[in-house]
Amino acid sequence: MQFDHLSASEIRKLRTDLAETLVEKERSEKLALVETIRSQIKESGYDLAEIMDLLARAITTEGAKYVNPSDRSQTWGGLGRRPFWLTDLEKAGHDKSEFLVR
Repeated sequence: MQFDHLSASEIRKLRTDLAETLVEKERSEKLALVETIRSQIKESGYDLAEIMDLLARAITTEGAKYVNPSDRSQTWGGLGRRPFWLTDLEKAGHDKSEFLVR
């Protein structure tokens, strides 16, 4: 596209209109994707809530370096205060490398 013939004001208006259109288009495409995924889950016979729970767990452990073997929802990224579950396991003679996320 050529924009040389447009004034700065017209280009700014075009930019604003394009930004608004892009936001609407992305939202529409995301909703269509959600519907496709929902449909695939239903066709597979799995429970949507169960899949969402698994997805949430996968997302929360993404940045984790260590995971509690007794409760996999408890993770630690290796920074900040060491969690009690890891401290207790180390006191019991375990090495933190045993609990690395693999």
